[in-house]
Amino acid sequence: MRNALISSLSIAAATATAVLNFGGNAQAAFLGIDPTPTPGTAIANKVGSVPFQANIFQGNGQTYQFSVLNPSGLGSRGMAKSEFGFLVNGNFTSLFGETQKANAGSGNANDWLGTCTPDSKGNVTINPCTINFNFAQGVNYQLALKNNNVVSSAFAVYQKDSYTFNTKSDEQKNMTTTTVAEAGAYFIGAEDGKYKAPGQGNYYSDYQDWVVKATAVPEPTTMAASFLGAGVIGMLKRRRKDAKN
Repeated sequence: MRNALISSLSIAAATATAVLNFGGNAQAAFLGIDPTPTPGTAIANKVGSVPFQANIFQGNGQTYQFSVLNPSGLGSRGMAKSEFGFLVNGNFTSLFGETQKANAGSGNANDWLGTCTPDSKGNVTINPCTINFNFAQGVNYQLALKNNNVVSSAFAVYQKDSYTFNTKSDEQKNMTTTTVAEAGAYFIGAEDGKYKAPGQGNYYSDYQDWVVKATAVPEPTTMAASFLGAGVIGMLKRRRKDAKN
């Protein structure tokens, strides 16, 4: 019986370890998105074309929870009425959409911020605040934005645990930055790449048109294995205690 218990515990521990390491290879690319080249420093490009095009990737059955609610600073920026989502086998699926272009009172000072919490007039710009999305096995996906009803694949970077970006319009001279942070979470900074900067072939890109948090949702079998492991550990502790008594 003891060997059977240890075997069950080993299986549960191995499963839990596999889940904890689900993102081990994701530092190279996460949902087809490249990692930010300057962790802890905001990107503010004004020269050349927009880099970091989101890539097409295949789903592996993993579900992620996407949120623009917490921490403070998440949301949409820019004057266009936009949506954040994915091209699914080439067709756009929206995760978050704007009911208005920005929160009441927004402007260049906060780059026309939109949030999912009520603004000064009681209106909510982004709906929903949080959504679970499953990347089905073998299906092709690509991060995309829909600006003023026009869908295009997005440019984007990501960083795990935290993300630093400019909060003012990229046309402003003096930038102000903020950092959103949550241990274990992935932060996606999306750029629409639509706005030209002075000079031939130059575009603004600051990767904060949408700033979204993504966290993995544990699979039911994984959660069951974790509970099994916890139960087995508790049983072994009680047996040791009884043996001592």
